Amino acid sequence: MECAEVHAAADNGSCIPAIEQSEGQWINTVADTLATEMKGAADDANSKYGAKSVFSDPRAAFAGKAICGDPESVHGIVMTGRSQADNDAPAPSMQSFHPKPAGARLYADSLESTLKR
Repeated sequence: MECAEVHAAADNGSCIPAIEQSEGQWINTVADTLATEMKGAADDANSKYGAKSVFSDPRAAFAGKAICGDPESVHGIVMTGRSQADNDAPAPSMQSFHPKPAGARLYADSLESTLKR
């Protein structure tokens, strides 16, 4: 999952037949944990090393638009249309749980908003 900052499995992944509810809940827990850890890393870099880093939390931007969203901006499980890099990898595709172009835009919008503040 791209940085796993989003609640990728809205409704605990109910729209993905291969995912059980407990797995969807776990994905969301990982997203929250990674967001907390990445914010902590940015804060540590600023306080310990004098960096001028920021953390942009895109979870709100993805609300209702992730894997089970409307519109969906994050890939669910991708089994077809594999890229060249996927050819030797086991199924599913490495595109699974990564943003679509609209999801990349949501990440960019989140970062732009954070930088403007």
